[in-house]
Amino acid sequence: MPWTETARREYRRAAPRYASDMTDREWALVAPFMPPPRRLWVLLAPTAIVFIANMLWFG
Repeated sequence: MPWTETARREYRRAAPRYASDMTDREWALVAPFMPPPRRLWVLLAPTAIVFIANMLWFG
């Protein structure tokens, strides 16, 4: 079901949804201070190793 103009007007957000929402202009100011994104495998690899070790150890 495609969006109709009536639905677009009804669901349009004139203000941010949450108080913590930031505009694109605010993000442009904050972005240089954000750390670079981490690769997912760096976070998941230790968990996977422990899981496999436990499966081998406890059967």
